[in-house]
Amino acid sequence: LAMAALPLALAAAAQAVVVISGGIELSIGSVMAVANVLAASTMRDANFGESLLLAVAILAAGGAIGVVNGLLVVVSRVPDVIVTLTSGFIWGGVALLILEKPGGGAPPEFLDLGTGTLVTEWLSNSLVLLVVALCAVWIPVRRSKTGLRIYASGSDQVAAFRSGVNVELARVVAYVIGGLFSAIGGVGLTMTTGIGSPRAGVLYTLSGLAAVVIGGVSLTGG
Repeated sequence: LAMAALPLALAAAAQAVVVISGGIELSIGSVMAVANVLAASTMRDANFGESLLLAVAILAAGGAIGVVNGLLVVVSRVPDVIVTLTSGFIWGGVALLILEKPGGGAPPEFLDLGTGTLVTEWLSNSLVLLVVALCAVWIPVRRSKTGLRIYASGSDQVAAFRSGVNVELARVVAYVIGGLFSAIGGVGLTMTTGIGSPRAGVLYTLSGLAAVVIGGVSLTGG
């Protein structure tokens, strides 16, 4: 159950941050697919230490994709539904360029981070990884001025601007966090399935959005 929930929970977390900022992210599944195929194609012949370094680089790439999406939304002023849906097709094409069909792999030790048990036999590493990933990002967001600016921007952009908040920067940061969570979900897919697939993340965009709604996040932001 924990292994099955890991990618979806991270997709929901990525969507939640963007929705709180007053936007919506429809390229999450494609970004997850990019991270998934990057991990599977580069880690195929790597050892455990190299796999960890590659994972860090892939997470950085996910954040960079978030920067691109955020800037496209803020600078173009085109509705984010249109921008992220379009960019989702682009990132999906990138995933196909990296890996045309399911394949690749990763060292057994790296796969064990998602499929094995480290502390006790009844506590899945997937659940531990999910909790660690959420805490590493959500706690700073909840307790920082940056997180407060994201909430304020989603609640009322005019009021936030008049209070001295850089609304555009706050929205870009939200997309960066969303890209980071999406990349973590893509790497989690590699851990739990053992391979990469350019179509693996397709279902997670709408499923993640549904999870956000069911979880109680307001689609109006804030």
